Amino acid sequence: MPLLALSVTVIFWGFNFAMIKMAIDGLNEAVPGHGGEPVVAALVRWVLMMPLLYGVCRLMKLDMSLNREEWLPLLIAGFVASGAYMVLFVIGMQTAPASSGAVALATAPIFMAIFSILTKHDRFRWSLLIGSVVAFAGVAWVITGRTIGQADGDAKGTLIVLASAIVWAYSVILMKPILARHHPLKVMTLSLPGAGLALIPFGLMPTLQTDWAAVTPQGWIGLTYLIIFAGAIAFTCYYIGLSHLGPARTGMIQYLIPPTAYVGAWLIRGEELRLPQIAGLAVVILGVFIGVKRWGPAPLSKSVTE
Repeated sequence: MPLLALSVTVIFWGFNFAMIKMAIDGLNEAVPGHGGEPVVAALVRWVLMMPLLYGVCRLMKLDMSLNREEWLPLLIAGFVASGAYMVLFVIGMQTAPASSGAVALATAPIFMAIFSILTKHDRFRWSLLIGSVVAFAGVAWVITGRTIGQADGDAKGTLIVLASAIVWAYSVILMKPILARHHPLKVMTLSLPGAGLALIPFGLMPTLQTDWAAVTPQGWIGLTYLIIFAGAIAFTCYYIGLSHLGPARTGMIQYLIPPTAYVGAWLIRGEELRLPQIAGLAVVILGVFIGVKRWGPAPLSKSVTE
């Protein structure tokens, strides 16, 4: 069951890079000004994911209570993890190719390790420094190979996705103390209200002004995928795997998501997979492996890992 669940997660999260671009494209004619499509998609996803994930937690009979002193740190983590991260990610993916965005986001474990050292949860290792240099060289390779003779938006979008990887990595560090005491899916679900502080200011007005009748069928398919498949189902499957296998083995799926995203970009978007992107992807995965092979999140509580 955990291996099947993680396989579903890899597929849904890998194809998510192409599907989010489909959702944004489908909103082009519906959102006034043609600039708010990413935050509209992010806000709608957030609003509908909350009740879905809460329902899953109830089905799993998780205790949804928290100590009073845990609420503020959890909401701050939610603001960063599902709010600030998502705003940067969808804005970046508006112009970044699906394959390049996947490569940029694949660097997140490197930043997790760096933040873990800065917060004194881990000690400095030369392997992290070497792995970071290799991974960033791979990202630069992808950006350079992608943008020669193309629009500058490709590079800017990929760099914004890279910034989202940094933000998401920091959110993981914020959640580590709470994850040590509670089930990960419960933590994820209860942190979502905090994301509204980032998503609502950016997305409320464009969402209210959206002509939903003008959304294309592809747009509805993309939004449905983001909310149900890459959202509620993928997160549930990920945390099923995490609760059975622990963080170290579950984290190995990070190596499978970018190649899956490449397949999704080719099948759904018709993106041409050039040699620089394939080589850059291989370099990034190598760098991440070198940098994080001895690093992992703080152990979860016994009740979670069992």
